[in-house]
Amino acid sequence: MKFRTFIEALEYYDTQAIRFKNHFILRNWLAGIGCGLIAVILFSTLVAFHAYLPPLWAGVVLPTAEVLLVAGSFVLLGYSASRAKLRFLQHRHWAEYLRVRTLFTENGLPLITTPLNYKEGMRATDKIHFKIPSELRELEKSYVPVPTHVYNLFEIKQSLITFINSQQKYHTEIRIEGYEEKEHRLEFWLKVILYVFGGVVVAKYAFEWMEYTHSPFIHEHLYLLKATKFLVIFLPPLYAALEGIYYFSEWKRNIRISQKVHERYENVRVKIEESQDPAQLQEAAKSLYRLFMGEHIDWLNWYQNKKVEAKV
Repeated sequence: MKFRTFIEALEYYDTQAIRFKNHFILRNWLAGIGCGLIAVILFSTLVAFHAYLPPLWAGVVLPTAEVLLVAGSFVLLGYSASRAKLRFLQHRHWAEYLRVRTLFTENGLPLITTPLNYKEGMRATDKIHFKIPSELRELEKSYVPVPTHVYNLFEIKQSLITFINSQQKYHTEIRIEGYEEKEHRLEFWLKVILYVFGGVVVAKYAFEWMEYTHSPFIHEHLYLLKATKFLVIFLPPLYAALEGIYYFSEWKRNIRISQKVHERYENVRVKIEESQDPAQLQEAAKSLYRLFMGEHIDWLNWYQNKKVEAKV
């Protein structure tokens, strides 16, 4: 695909990255987890309420549905999600690469030609997936930087600082505050499930003791024993699924990273503000490029090596 400008290429890859992310998260990952949980619900129902189910449902419908749901979960998490994840990471990588290049070209700054420093943890085959497309390389070759003697230092500084502000806002509002809220919410529900499970285990023991002692109460309310059996089977997988989401997200780690990156952007801001000539400004811009792309490559490497199907 041919692009006339960097901003046109950025808009294309950014849009595609969002599309693949929604496909990966909403259609595959959550659907895979959902299929697994529904399968557990059916299994729990079959075990706890077997005596109340019609023979066709107990012997054919529910077992068949369980098998299909488990198979669907494996396909969604192990195959479809992985493919969509790779496509998402590719387009997000190219979009972020273009984001900082668009900043440079809009201000007439020379492009950084230093090779991207992928982490050693990323396999060679994975690095191939993230090679910059040839059409973007051609776009770079056609770009001619503005001569330094016509630089408007004030305008370039303002543009670079505006970019830094947007990145700091992203890390503060989207990542740090957003992740803290998600983390607290999920931790709350994990505690609720844990306490409920403890109560259910105690209740199940009490009901079973009543059944053993032939208590009239439990014989009149046998559904209570069945319900506790259902919950004892269902709650642990539910807890494990939420733990899987917690594991995959690693909110604490990402919050710490964003806090450090926010500070580093502040240091780069100072370098830009203190630049007195084009050479100093170009050096400060290089620092901004290295920080932005270094942060992105770290994220890319972490996300690529995170296997959701290994946990859920």
